[in-house]
Amino acid sequence: MESNQNTSVKNTGTAQENSVTGKWNPGQQRAICYGDGPLLVLAGPGSGKTTVIAHRVQQMVNVRGIAPTSILVITFTRAAAEEMRERFALLCRKSVPPVTFSTFHSFFFRILKYAYGYTAESIVREEEQRQIIREALEKETLDIGDESEFIQNVLSEIGLLKNDRIPSEQWMPRVCERPVFLRLYRSYEQRMRQMRKIDFDDMLVYTYELLSQRKDILAAWQNRFRYFLVDEFQDVNRIQYDILRLLAGERQNLFVVGDDDQSIYRFRGPDRRSCCIFRRIFQRQTGCCWM
Repeated sequence: MESNQNTSVKNTGTAQENSVTGKWNPGQQRAICYGDGPLLVLAGPGSGKTTVIAHRVQQMVNVRGIAPTSILVITFTRAAAEEMRERFALLCRKSVPPVTFSTFHSFFFRILKYAYGYTAESIVREEEQRQIIREALEKETLDIGDESEFIQNVLSEIGLLKNDRIPSEQWMPRVCERPVFLRLYRSYEQRMRQMRKIDFDDMLVYTYELLSQRKDILAAWQNRFRYFLVDEFQDVNRIQYDILRLLAGERQNLFVVGDDDQSIYRFRGPDRRSCCIFRRIFQRQTGCCWM
């Protein structure tokens, strides 16, 4: 079943494209052969989405002649990125074109590294994070029971706050009373600045702020990557999506694959309405297909 929106499939209709018709169902074929512009692909478990993404990249490079260096395939884990890279490599008869397969955090850190000179040592270790909160707790008089669990919950809450881009004063914490949480949060941020460290959520916040404020840097990355393919889109949170939209720019070459009934990374704050939001934002320009 396909959406009535953008019902004309934007492909070139070449014989090479038609050669895949016997192997794929209509939704898979459309996803592989779709041309420029945004496309939402809804794919449940076992629908072959990883293979479809790999074949789509091959189609883009070999049939449509798109420069492989302008294609970014992005997902959540290194294992998933490596699996897609390997699937794509198997489809290449000779040398593997230099398509970029990456995780969100790895790619965003790459942007920050070029802009600010960050290194791997700039990333705070988990134990350092816990120690910061532990020291901040010494100034509080709280009956928290399991300290380790409480600290982890505070760090998770801080991550959610950053991912949602909500001012800390407006945040409604679940882990403790607001005044206590705000003191812990401010102590955490102050100590991070003193240490000159960033956490994984800062990677998202700083990337968004950088691309929003520095149009020259945004333009440079938009020229570097012109096509974006996103796996596990149902796990994308607000700030990740906002960054993707900035990078996609006016071209809107944003191909996303998701299962709206499944979210693995709920603790990171994915917006459960991601797929609906995608269709609404791109309105009638958005294609949609089911696999």
